Amino acid sequence: MNVIQIDGNGDAYGYPVLANNFRMLFPTVSFPNPLTPEAVEGYGYGCYEFASAPECDSTHKAVEIAPQKGEDGVYRQSYEIVSLTESELAARTESQWAYVRADRNRNLMLCDWTQLADAPLTDEKRLEWVVYRQALRDITTQSDPFNITWPTKPAA
Repeated sequence: MNVIQIDGNGDAYGYPVLANNFRMLFPTVSFPNPLTPEAVEGYGYGCYEFASAPECDSTHKAVEIAPQKGEDGVYRQSYEIVSLTESELAARTESQWAYVRADRNRNLMLCDWTQLADAPLTDEKRLEWVVYRQALRDITTQSDPFNITWPTKPAA
């Protein structure tokens, strides 16, 4: 069990401390294993549990808020889901477009060979690849970089 500092009002503050590091802060004290809220509170700490940030859609983010103390006396990492600001939305969207363009460029590069004069393709197959490559180039005309419809690569 990890710990976190608590103030006189019982509010957690600062950064969590791993149990082994906490024990090193008090080398002359014998604490139970695992640590319990009762054992650490007298030293200005509370037991603490990490939590994973919740999943969010592309218009929201998880923001860590003050740890919440449960009925069992353990403080738990907590999150609040909030809407992104206009500038955060713009930055996230531009970042996603950069990812889409990089993926598109990689896919184009992987089939560059199909456009060489000596590529072992029939005229019909070469045309399929031309159409596919154009669809890749047109990816950026789609409106939502988070929901891209990728073209189907021609069969070999």
